[in-house]
Amino acid sequence: MIKLVTGEEMQLIDSYTIKEIGIPSMVLMERAALGIVDHILKRKHIENEKVFILCGSGNNGGDGLAIGRLLGNKGIRTNIMLLSENYTQETSMQLKILQNLNIKVDKYDADQLKKYISESDLIIDAIFGTGLTREVIGHYKDTIQCVNNEDKFVISVDIPSGICSKSGKVLGVAIKANLTVTFGLNKLGNVLYPGTLYASKTNIVDIGFPKRAYDSRMLKHFTFDENALQKLPKREARSNKGTFGKVLVIAGAINMSGAAFLSAMAAYKIGGGLVNIMTHEENRVIIQTSIPEAIVTTFNTLDNKELDKTCFIEFKSSIKDANVIVIGPGLSQCKATKELLEYVIRHSKVPIIIDADGLNVLSNELSLIKEHQVEIIITPHPGEMSRLLGVSIKEVTENLIENANFISKKYNIICALKDARTIVTNPFDDVYINTSGNNGMATAGAGDVLTGIISGLIAQGLRPYEATCLGVYLHGLSGDKAKERVGVYSMMARDIIEEISKVTNIN
Repeated sequence: MIKLVTGEEMQLIDSYTIKEIGIPSMVLMERAALGIVDHILKRKHIENEKVFILCGSGNNGGDGLAIGRLLGNKGIRTNIMLLSENYTQETSMQLKILQNLNIKVDKYDADQLKKYISESDLIIDAIFGTGLTREVIGHYKDTIQCVNNEDKFVISVDIPSGICSKSGKVLGVAIKANLTVTFGLNKLGNVLYPGTLYASKTNIVDIGFPKRAYDSRMLKHFTFDENALQKLPKREARSNKGTFGKVLVIAGAINMSGAAFLSAMAAYKIGGGLVNIMTHEENRVIIQTSIPEAIVTTFNTLDNKELDKTCFIEFKSSIKDANVIVIGPGLSQCKATKELLEYVIRHSKVPIIIDADGLNVLSNELSLIKEHQVEIIITPHPGEMSRLLGVSIKEVTENLIENANFISKKYNIICALKDARTIVTNPFDDVYINTSGNNGMATAGAGDVLTGIISGLIAQGLRPYEATCLGVYLHGLSGDKAKERVGVYSMMARDIIEEISKVTNIN
């Protein structure tokens, strides 16, 4: 697990380190500057390059001044420009040090700025730090636009100037960095869209914040790297199919067998012991042919699209045997889907994953989940989430974390809000932000695969929130493997399934 922070959270950690632990802020600033300089010195021909450092008046600017001094000590040709006055105490001290060393620091001049940018090979962005919340205007805006208009390599200090550290939103205009070097913990703004596009590659530098400082805050945002593969359920040597759980997939209206197949196959591929597919009778033959490992039970619908009630006898048995239930993929929005969903929510004793048409039906019947007795996971894409909340898709995508948090708390459920950065929330303010995956996964059926992966992990014993976070991550990793094999244009949902075994084969 890798913790992520907002700018405000990082400032509190910084303050705790300085005031409670006693590490001077100038020490932290010096170590931050050394971390940036280490990256600069790795450039192949840095001894022949010119560096231009743009500094604001805050501590980010102080970092920039310290970087300029350290580069000067190494004999690197460096120009430094301060874009404003009213410096913080630390930035004033850094400026005083440069003055004592007779190192030239220019004040803002538009013509000189353009000249330095034109002459430079490398630009260091130390204008704004993580505390920026207002829109960038005036000569700051002009400066950022000048940098973006030139084809120069840009390193941003902590976060690209102009990016909101909490949301990743562009505050009017923002530096387009080639590399962002951030300190202590990565910032949400470097991970969320569109900020991640401006940060490009992000490297994290340890500048000496003690563990106790991190522990002083209840940090709720996190992501995974490949160490998360250690969270996969253990496979006991003495076991049988029942050991690894039973998944019930309720999916597939007439002519919609593909969704049922994809969810079921993914549940098997991730290690589920047994999958029971409950689908429309018309899908029986194709399902039994395409995935003979699965048990198939069926339902029928009447002419008015209501459920044929005779199926409930077998349905009750299937629900009773399951360790986790998936409902929704490819079911359509007919009366039968509502009846199935209502029955599952009222009678299930195990976790329920609601996806696709299950969510579309739920959007008109949210009262169904107000008094649920088991853990419920919903996996909406922005369109489905907009219907659940009664807001625009734009409102959903611009406030992913807030919207996912809201629905998790209101209905006491787990929400995996699917996007380029899928967000997984629970009622306790935990927020997982996924960084695996790629745009090739924007293809029909990919969501059905995710649902199957999550269900298979729950069947094997993972707790629902842990299974949802890990499932989203593994789904993305499998998509990344598929990208390597078939590329993003040709990727299909079945390609993601085929790569699950490569991702999970870690022994």
